[in-house]
Order: sequence, then structure tokens, then C-alpha cells
Amino acid sequence: MNSEKPIVGQEVEAYCGKCKLTTGHTITAMLEGETKKVICLSCHAQHNYRRPKGVATKEKGTTESAPKPVSAKKSVERTAKGPAKAAKKWAELVASLNNKPPQDYAMSADYQENSLISHKRFGLGAVTKRIDDTRVEVLFEDEARILVTNRR
Repeated sequence: MNSEKPIVGQEVEAYCGKCKLTTGHTITAMLEGETKKVICLSCHAQHNYRRPKGVATKEKGTTESAPKPVSAKKSVERTAKGPAKAAKKWAELVASLNNKPPQDYAMSADYQENSLISHKRFGLGAVTKRIDDTRVEVLFEDEARILVTNRR
């Protein structure tokens, strides 16, 4: 375990509620020596620091007091491979669905798997998975995102 004290700008492992995973994060705010705010390196969401799943708090008797730092090499490899792999998969998927015209994205609309959508911010995307009645996973050129659907 690394006994180094965390500082703003340092990378740490934390649980991301948006990704629903323990991923690398960058510390953005600290208060009285404790990590308070972080930005996820995967989805770029800023949120309160949450210990990785499976790590108990100090009150429950563990000696884990500081967030575990992430090696810079590991986070660079993760970000370098992810977008390139997503772009290749996206290009193949869009090419296979090219005969279908894309729908403009709206939260109130309903989307089926293997359909194209046009998002104002993220661009052209392909619906890869229907998570439930209100969420779909869409693969855009840079990465996959979960979007709201059937919002009334």
C-alpha cells in the first residue's frame, strides 16, 4: 500500500456512480486533508469521492485512510486504447446500419437496438443495447454512453 498523502491533481481509484465501476479519477477538491471531489477518467463526470467498492471505511476498522493512487502509465494506456477501439467498432457498426436513416435524439423518443441516432453534442451514434424501458446504450465515435429514452 502506498502511504503517500493524496493531493489535488493526483490520480486515485474511486467508485463512479455514472459508470457503476471502480475506475481511475483525478482529485479536484480536498478539505482538511480528505479527498472530497473527483473527476472520472472514463466518463469525465465530476462527483464526490466514493471509496472503491469493497474498501471499508475507517470507522469499520480498516487501516485504509488515503485513496489508492493510480499509476500514470495505467491511466494513459486505458485512455489511449479506449477511444481508438471505440472508433473502429463505431465505424463498423455505422457502416452495417448505413441503409437506415438516423433519428434525431430526444429523451421522449423510443429507440430500438441496431438503430442510428443523431445527437446534437455527441454526433452520430448506434444503439447497441436496450438496458431497460428508460435507458439505452449508444456507441458514438469516441465512446459508448447511456442515454435516457421514453421520458414523458
